[in-house]
Amino acid sequence: MKKTSITGFIFCFFVAVLSFNTTAQEYKYDLNKYYTPDIVRNKLDVSFSGNGSFSNETSTNDSLFSNNLNGSLIPTFVMYKNTRKLVSQFNVDGSFQAQSWGRGDLFDNSNSFLGTQSTNNLHLGYDARFYNPKKQFLSLGIYGGFRNEGNMNHFTTNSVKTKAGNQDYGGGIRASFGLGFGRIESVEDARQAIYILDELSKKGVLTRQLSNDEVFQFSQQISRVKNKRFLDSRLHLIDEITSIDSFFVSNNLLTKSDASYFTTLYDYWQYGALYSRKSGHEFAFSLSPAVSLSSDNSLNIDTLIWAHGHFNYYRGELTIAYNYEKPVSLNWQHSAFALIICNSTLYDQATLPETNYPSTIRKYNYNNAYLQGGYSISYYPNTRTNYSVGLSQGLSLNSYDDMDSSTASPVNNLQSSTSFNLNASYYFSPQFRLSANSRLSYILNNSELFKSSGLNGWISASFVYSFF
Repeated sequence: MKKTSITGFIFCFFVAVLSFNTTAQEYKYDLNKYYTPDIVRNKLDVSFSGNGSFSNETSTNDSLFSNNLNGSLIPTFVMYKNTRKLVSQFNVDGSFQAQSWGRGDLFDNSNSFLGTQSTNNLHLGYDARFYNPKKQFLSLGIYGGFRNEGNMNHFTTNSVKTKAGNQDYGGGIRASFGLGFGRIESVEDARQAIYILDELSKKGVLTRQLSNDEVFQFSQQISRVKNKRFLDSRLHLIDEITSIDSFFVSNNLLTKSDASYFTTLYDYWQYGALYSRKSGHEFAFSLSPAVSLSSDNSLNIDTLIWAHGHFNYYRGELTIAYNYEKPVSLNWQHSAFALIICNSTLYDQATLPETNYPSTIRKYNYNNAYLQGGYSISYYPNTRTNYSVGLSQGLSLNSYDDMDSSTASPVNNLQSSTSFNLNASYYFSPQFRLSANSRLSYILNNSELFKSSGLNGWISASFVYSFF
């Protein structure tokens, strides 16, 4: 009797386990089969940083002070549109930085120094790809930028005040025309759908396993509902959750609609698509003419007369590129690229100082051929975390020709750069993330004038807040 009971218990246990595994079966949907419906997305990021230092030192004879303040503001706005016939992106970004420093006697201003500096950049860009049904495309782009940098130094020596400064203004524009084939799709919405379905399945909320076609339809519903815009983020979230809930209700997929169900939707809706996921490949070549003009104005400390100059360049560039993205599983991503860039740039530089100082005018040509390839693998252990490791190799052949010199011959330089990259990021909230990046590079230069090699590396960390 005992033997029969034990056998029955074991049988019931395995039936229960099998039943649980069937109910909570994980989805194995192939992200490579997903494509987005017509969507429009907007994003605004603002990064702010600041630091400062000061010191006061008192001795028998004098009292000295020094201070240094730095601040920067970096906003970025991106509007992205994706349809079957058109993929376009408009972006505006800038950086605004200011710094001040000073030193002198704490109680006597007869000898002191005060300096201020500001650096401002503004960039705008628009690029578009027009596709036919065979995934062949025509690409067009236009990009522009403006830069202003200035500093002013105030000196007080034996109560005599003088100053010197510099103001630099510059701007440029670049156009791009190209052809290509292939297409890379954004598939993070499909990944978000799998996150939601897996978790609801584990909680026993779903009445059945969804088919691959239903997973695709659910993913497209997610992509469509994200297009809506609200001034009130709370109302926006309510509308999105309501739309997703209606999909389950209309398809009779729910066994219950309790608090556990809705908290799961809220959690994976906010965190399920924070990271971009891509799928596909593309090959393209493009031609890009560019021009940049800048003006430099400096104030001489002795004569208090402004000197003027300019630094302009005119460039033509050919680019051939191949990109490959493969989500091999729901948590792993493979990325690879190959790039060839050839350009020729004419530089025109002049310094036109005040009277009794010689002018300087230079023209020189710079030609560059650049080849780079790389591979990276990314791991997404959960909705908030991403790790990636990458290796890239670059080769650059440069030629410099001084057109104002009748005796100098062109100087050629070959550079090789091998880099290993390690990156990580974590979202504390849907708007607030920590990113850490590191790189280790080995660089080899082989020039007609000198040879060098060296190992260098850097590491950085930043906090980024996204408004939407």
